Parts: sequence; C-alpha cells; structure tokens
Amino acid sequence: MSFFMKIFQIVLTNSYYKSHDLGHDFSIQPTASTISWMEKRNIRLLRYGSRIVLVWLAQHYDDPLELFKKKVEGLTISFIVTLQNSQLLNLSELEIGHPTGTVYYLHNRHPHKDHLLHSKTFIGPTDLLEVQALAHEALIQPGNAVWGVIDIDFSYWSATVSKQQDLPITYPIQVKNRATFWRYYFVDMTQQLTGELSIVANGTSASFAAVQHVPERLHTYWTESKAPIELYDHYAHSFALCKRDKKNETIVVAKLPYPTPGTLTRGRTNKKKLYSDIVVYV
Repeated sequence: MSFFMKIFQIVLTNSYYKSHDLGHDFSIQPTASTISWMEKRNIRLLRYGSRIVLVWLAQHYDDPLELFKKKVEGLTISFIVTLQNSQLLNLSELEIGHPTGTVYYLHNRHPHKDHLLHSKTFIGPTDLLEVQALAHEALIQPGNAVWGVIDIDFSYWSATVSKQQDLPITYPIQVKNRATFWRYYFVDMTQQLTGELSIVANGTSASFAAVQHVPERLHTYWTESKAPIELYDHYAHSFALCKRDKKNETIVVAKLPYPTPGTLTRGRTNKKKLYSDIVVYV
C-alpha cells in the first residue's frame, strides 16, 4: 500500500490582498530536469491556489524519511516563476525582472528560522541577480518569460528535518504591497466647490495637503497625500471631500473612490516618486 509523504510546500503571500487569494498572479513550474526526477521518484506536485506542495508517493517503509534523505542527498531541484497578472508590478513592490537583464533568484540557503526563500522579510532588490551571472537551466529554455527562479537545495532541507512530524517544511515567499502618493483631481461639474476645500480621513492617520485650484484647468482642483499610502484590494478606511463656507462645513463627497493599480504614474522631475491618480467628477 502506498501513502503520500509531504516533503515541502512553497506558499505565496501578498500584503496587497485583503479579500481573496493570489494564486493566479504567479505561475510556478518545475524545470525539465526537475520534472524528469519527479517522474522517476514518484514525486507529485499538488496545487492549492497560492500554495504548491511536493509529495512523495512512498511505500510503507519502516523509516521513509531517512530513506528519502538518502535519495535526495546532494540534490537541488528548481522551479520557474512567471507573472500571470499584468497589474502585479503596479500593486506590489516588485521589479519587472528578466526583460531588464535581471531575474529574482529565490532559494532555501538563507539563514532564516522561518525558511523564507528571499534575503529579507519581503522579496526585494537584494534578490535580483544579473541573468548572465546566474547560469541556470530555467534561463536557457526557449519561450520562457522568466521572472524568477526557485532552487530548493535538499542538503538544507535535510538539515531542518529530524522527524516525519516536521514535514512539510513551509517555504514562504512574501510580497510587499506598494505604497504611493495618492493624488486626487476634482472636476467641478456644477460649480459647487466654493470656499475652503479639504480631505477628511476616517479610520486612518493619512492626511492630504490643502486642495488647490489647477491654474490651467477651469473648475478643476487637486491635492495629494502628504506621505505614501499603502495600496490594498479592500480598504478599512475612507476619505471625504469637505468644503467650509464661513462657519459651516459641508461634506461634498462622503466617500472618495480608491485608486486602482492601473492609475500608477511616475513624477515628472522625480521618477522614483510614484503617484496613484484618481479623478472625481463632482
């Protein structure tokens, strides 16, 4: 009789998402040599949304863990990571990768107690390597728009597993959501934006500069946040547009719209400064 022994799992998380899974943002596929090894050793790859699990279809051996350790001694297996969501680079702190001559190189040789596959808490620039410096099977396979490469070195895997109850080892890949300066443009369709205009926050400490008239555009006003605000797919806070005439304050728009990933723009003078532009017709 056979049974499945879970070997390890790779789990993707992205702090942008509050309401749904990110399984369709990335594709993780084994390289050709890894597929060949899996077929010879009765290894299966199971997929659960943003998580993949490697399992061994083993027999009821007396000590399957020790037997498996011997089978993988000195072995490293590899996976190719490609992007499936065209907006992912806008909503996350990520670079485009391979087309620019670099690729994210993720591996389990980092000295992390929580087994992160990248050098810091979130995947970042320190994980980018020049393609020419990384001689890897994944990068020479034709037709692959490679964004990242994952190496799992079983020497390090074996060192962290002392008993079968330790399995599967979880290897996290943590993606940080992007923070941008939010820039609102208000188009006054009914000429009601009179007096002093301001943005009032509800449920957050984020604040905005004074709302000002756009000189070159009639009946158009704008403001931007004083500091970057994190992007999410669902927000617990909101912003309102208010106006003050003499002693009275009136809410003009009770809940302003949130930015979408496609509205990301770079500053004209400071290309590193990122804006999320939102146009509101009042």
